[in-house]
Amino acid sequence: MNKTTKVLLWVAGSLVVLLIAARILLPILFDWDYPYFYSHMFTPMMFPIGMFIMILFWGVIIYLVFRLLIQDRSSYFEDDLVILKRRLSNGEITIEEYEEIKKTLKEESK
Repeated sequence: MNKTTKVLLWVAGSLVVLLIAARILLPILFDWDYPYFYSHMFTPMMFPIGMFIMILFWGVIIYLVFRLLIQDRSSYFEDDLVILKRRLSNGEITIEEYEEIKKTLKEESK
């Protein structure tokens, strides 16, 4: 498990512990014993859960924007020479063909 995964697990675990603590402590601290606080729309749990879902939503949106728009797209495309070397190592082309294609690629890049 790499460091990023460990950090994400710690953050997620901490948020779960925070939500559980909020569910237990908020009614005690603020004396939320009124019946209307426990309807389906407004409970002491709605604030922490809504906040967590909002943070998760915007985190996913920011990640997708970074991943799709900002990240360098050149990393997705292999260099022609890398493909050529792989084809040579797989036996798809001979050494003579490799040299000829390499020479052609150098001429085209000028």
